[in-house]
Amino acid sequence: MDKHISIVPYDPTQGIRLLWDDGFIISVQGDHDTVVIQANQAGLLTLARHCLTLAQATVPPGTHLHLDPATDLEDDSIPLILAKIADERSA
Repeated sequence: MDKHISIVPYDPTQGIRLLWDDGFIISVQGDHDTVVIQANQAGLLTLARHCLTLAQATVPPGTHLHLDPATDLEDDSIPLILAKIADERSA
């Protein structure tokens, strides 16, 4: 299956701009051992787009997205933060 996912190019004057698929459902559950992210097709495509948006070379490390219950996630979810780190590993 080939799927083309459009992202908004990063602009440092506007910051990260996100696109959401219609009808997305994303739920995040977890404890100290395991995190489970459940999503319908639109939700998985939305999460993939968010990750690809952060992965752009022009997006600086430290840039992050907060996904919260009742706004971005299902009401019974725990918050989720997607964050970009530098490519180099610390010694």
